[in-house]
Amino acid sequence: MAMAKHLKGTITAHDNMNWSKQVQFITNWKPWVYTEKELKKAQERGVVLPQIEVGYYMYAPGWAPSIKLPVVIKKTFVPYERLSRKQKAELLAEKKDPKLGLWKNYAVLSLMGLYPKTPQEIIEYHNPRANMENMIREEKIAFDLTHFPCKPMTANHAYALLGLSAHNFFRLMSLTDNKVRPQFAKALRYRFIHLPGRIVYREHKIFLKIPLTHLQEVQTWLERWAANSDPPLSVA
Repeated sequence: MAMAKHLKGTITAHDNMNWSKQVQFITNWKPWVYTEKELKKAQERGVVLPQIEVGYYMYAPGWAPSIKLPVVIKKTFVPYERLSRKQKAELLAEKKDPKLGLWKNYAVLSLMGLYPKTPQEIIEYHNPRANMENMIREEKIAFDLTHFPCKPMTANHAYALLGLSAHNFFRLMSLTDNKVRPQFAKALRYRFIHLPGRIVYREHKIFLKIPLTHLQEVQTWLERWAANSDPPLSVA
């Protein structure tokens, strides 16, 4: 359908096309080229950037053997200290030494060829789709839009609009709190809504006691909200 509509883009390759069996036959591997910004950031943090290689092969779908589509494969080396117990057990079952580490492979089917983009640029073009998947998961889980509770479509439409309003409000809160790394709803609820506290009765009055750190978080959020409002608001 994508080809019939002349769409250009990338698709995460599923192994039902047996791309993993083609990895051993690829000879055009090239090392991943990090930008100066990425290298500088890793040096400042004392982080060793992973060893990555990118290669490709031409895939012919079974329903049209004459069509050739490039499948770009990104393989990342995982050292021994970062292997999980399951991965170590699998390597031992395959009679391989887990201390040598392993290569983790990921494949992308390209509908825009290999020119002018390089295989690495195709992977980089495909990477933002993970953020979109996180947004979809956010809507389904954090705002209970996995299912719609009503039979009438008009009621379900209203329910979806309420979820959209809640998402927009939480997104505004997250961007106000941290523009560089905004958090999702689960973390925001923990920080601003799920506040542990207890009710205290004193002098015929009722008080809600919460930790000082939580109070400071709320005050900081209110100050940033006021500073980014137009016109600016005053915080008592």
